[in-house]
Order: sequence, then structure tokens, then C-alpha cells
Amino acid sequence: MKKERGEIIVEKILQMKDDRMPWEQGWQTIAENLIPWREDEMARRDITSVMPGSAIYEGSALNAYNTWVDGMYGHICSRSSKWWDMVGANDTISKDKQATLWMDDATLAGFRRFNNSNFYATISQFIGDCGGFGISHMFVKDQPGRKTVSYIPLSPIRVYVETDEDNQYILHGIEIELSNHAALMKFGKDNMPETYLKEWEENPFTRHLYYHVVGHKDKFEEIFEPETKLPYFSFYIAEDFPKVIITEGGYDYYPIITWPYMEYSGSPYSFGPAHNAIYDILGIHSMGKTLLQTVQLAADPPIAIPSEMKKKMRYRPHGVSLYEDPGRRPFPILAQSNYPVGKDFKDDKKMTIDKHFMVDFFEMLQNITARMTAYEVSERLAEKVAIIGPRVGQFTQMGLKRIIEATLHLEIQHKRLASPPDVLKRGPDLVDVDFLGSLAQAQKKLALGQGLQRAVQEILALVQFQPQVMDNVDWDEYTRTTFSINGAPSRIMKSAKTVDAERAEREKKAQAAQQAEQMEKLGNANKGLANPVAEGNILEMVGQ
Repeated sequence: MKKERGEIIVEKILQMKDDRMPWEQGWQTIAENLIPWREDEMARRDITSVMPGSAIYEGSALNAYNTWVDGMYGHICSRSSKWWDMVGANDTISKDKQATLWMDDATLAGFRRFNNSNFYATISQFIGDCGGFGISHMFVKDQPGRKTVSYIPLSPIRVYVETDEDNQYILHGIEIELSNHAALMKFGKDNMPETYLKEWEENPFTRHLYYHVVGHKDKFEEIFEPETKLPYFSFYIAEDFPKVIITEGGYDYYPIITWPYMEYSGSPYSFGPAHNAIYDILGIHSMGKTLLQTVQLAADPPIAIPSEMKKKMRYRPHGVSLYEDPGRRPFPILAQSNYPVGKDFKDDKKMTIDKHFMVDFFEMLQNITARMTAYEVSERLAEKVAIIGPRVGQFTQMGLKRIIEATLHLEIQHKRLASPPDVLKRGPDLVDVDFLGSLAQAQKKLALGQGLQRAVQEILALVQFQPQVMDNVDWDEYTRTTFSINGAPSRIMKSAKTVDAERAEREKKAQAAQQAEQMEKLGNANKGLANPVAEGNILEMVGQ
């Protein structure tokens, strides 16, 4: 007997759960010792049972984690700066006037949407989840009634994923807890399971688990048999009633953006900086607990008292306890401890954790002063940027770029942004996103800027011996490349056609001025020849 589609979909979700099982123990340890606000969610327990963060005895790891999150946000996608721009993927697109104007309009539309939505309020959580669990998810969807876009960071704990042979994410299964009232508002009365409707009448706020499944239609068409004609399907199914698909739909864009910190062949999940730091984090918490006990013993040591003074000791400030025999009076029991050794151990662990989260690099970016030259800054950043560069590229390309693309797609779809001109519809990947944040620019300058800078320095050293070597350099292209590397807006760069026309006009005016000057000199000379020879002039004497 053929299974219902809902049953097949739920079986796939359960398989994805099993595939993720080996990662969950590590996630639980990270949540308990670094990200306490995810601890109860990871444990699926009542939030009142155990206080979140009860395993944390020292704040250095949490501070390093927060510095990493704030550094990635502040130096890549800060609200206070223009951190991205739409650019042409080749010279033909970059020089086309219509394409350039549309890309400028698209950039403005994207920033307008980010500024007028919850994007900046949620992007830190998107970054933080990846730093903690090695993977993060952002659901990008339109809100037609409000004419805006909503950005919903999905907890990695609630999302199960699958990739294809190219490590591209093709299926997401999301756990959602909804009260009966919320489910009724979301799905409608006709789509609700009959059991939940009856329960709603008695207790509208009882919660149940639902699955929201989103994936590529072409990858699962024969298995799930989605009815949508769109390229990406969407199903909602109640966990208690797997045979029933509550609602079914689709998307013309993939709404879930997944950012893995690093890609691993054969696994859709990834290690993040917290995975690398967790052993040192456990060590620093253990030593923090020990040092806390040591300090407490030193401040409030145990006391030995004579048996006859039991219940007669006054421990309060200025308390007076009477005794008759000086040999039989209370005295503290001094416990031996080696506090400096423990503190040194803790400091070493803190330094290692800071390295995992690149705290020194972000602090260095913060401390760079305006008095430093561009060359000094690039030299100072070069080594660190080379280390963090791959992670920055992963964030910008797999995270931010796809969020920007989904946003612009929705802006065009709802006519808040004009469709791109025909020149941009001739093929895929004709438009790219250029990231302008200080960290992305430092990475770009390291890859391109230093090569340009060193080449020019060596050429200038040769010019004094062989001036003709300057003829090998296309200074117009050098200028355009320099503008691009430094993130200058494309609209302030003149097109090559405009530059050529201005140069031709300037040359024409210069030639006209030169001709006018020559004519003036020739006129003065002719005027001199026309004058009569003065008496006694040398010409008159020669003529005689």
C-alpha cells in the first residue's frame, strides 16, 4: 500500500534528525558553557527546571564570543556604513549606463529595505548562531500587508538540513511550536486537524509541534510529488498527524539562507569557533569554580570551636563570644591553596580562547588610528586578514550575498524596484555584490591592493633609469582598479567613452589656443614688415 505524501515527508525529517544526532552532544555542551540562552532549547526542557548558565563560572569565554559576533557585525555589515554595492560582473556591464543606473537603484532599494525592517536587529543572532554551532539560518519572506521584508533567524537546534553532491542546501525541515490559536490564525479553520479544533474550543493555548518543509522541487519531485509549479515547494505538517498535509505552497526563490562556518564534504553541518574553543572553555570554567572556592575559603574559612561553645558562637560583625580558658577558644582552619598557579592557568586558557575567537584582531581593528598611513594599516592587517579571510568570504558569499539577492528579488516582485534592463537579462551572474565593510575591504586590499602598490613602487624606481617603461602602464585602468579596491561608488567614475570625449575636446581647445597664439605672433610679424623703414635704420644703410 502506497504511503501518504505526508508520511513520506515526515519520514525524511526523522532521517535528517538521525543524521544530525552526532552533532547534538557537542551543541549541548556549547550551549551549557557558552550560549546559555540556547541551553533550554537544546535540552527541550522546562525553563524553570534548571537555571540557564549554571555551568558557567567565568565570563572570559562569553566575552570573547561576544567580541567575535560584534566584530563580524561591526566591520562587515554595520548599519552605520554603506557596506555593500551592486557592481557589474564584467567590463561590458560596468560600462553600460542603463545597467549602472539600475545597480545604483538596486543598492538604494536594498539599503532602504534593510533600514526599514528588522534586518539589523536579527543579523547579530544569525552571526552568533554560526559562531556557536557552526551553522546558522535566516528565513527571508515578504510581508505584503506591511509592504516590507521580514528576516527571521532560525535556531539551528530547530532546523534539519540536507545537501546535494555539490554541498548545496536542497532541503530544510523546521520545527515550529504553535498554540492552537496561533495555528488557527496561520492555517485557517478548514486546514486544522479536527482533534486540534476540538481542543482549541477548550484550551486555545495548548501548543503542538509542526514541521515546515522547504526544498528544491527538481530534487524531490518524484518522492514528495509537490503540486506547486514554482521551483521550490513548501509543506506544513503536524507531528501528531503525519498523514495530513495542512497546507502546501511554493516559492519562486529559495527563502532560507544557510551559512556554514566551514564546508565539510559529506556533512551539511559544520564546526565553528566555539567547537575549537570548547575544551579550553571547559577548562576555564572548571578552574574558575576552583578559584571561586579558594577565594571563598580565604574570605570565610571554616572554624574549629570547643564543644561546650556549640550554638554559642556569634558570627555576625562585632559579635562577641565569651570563653574562660584561652586554650579552648575558636580558631580558623587554614586550608592551603596555590591561588597564583590557578590564576596563571586560567589566564593561559583565556588567551587561547581569545585566539579561537580572534579577539586580538578585532581589538586591533578598533585601535587603528587615523594618524596611520594606508600602507602602515595594510601591513599591520596583512597577516591577520590572511587568517580570517576565508571565514569572511564564507559569511559574505553564502550568507549576506544570498540575503541581499532574496531581498532584491522580493523588491522587484512587489514592484518596489524596477526590473533590471535587458542587458542584465542576457545571462546569469551578470551582477555581483561588492562588500565595502572595513574587514571585506581589508581582505580585498590584501589580495589586490598590495600587488598594485608594490608594482608601482618598483616601476617608479625604474623610471629614473628608463623613463619609457611608463608606456607599459594603462593608467586609466590603474585608476579604475584603485577605485574598485577602495570601494568608491561606481557612479562617481566617468565612463571610458565620456573620458575619451572630454580628452578630445580638451585637445581640440588646446590646438585652437595654440593656433590662435601662432596667428597672433604671425600677425605681429607681418605688421612689423609693413611699417616704413625709419631714417638711419640699418636696412636703409644696407640698401645704399
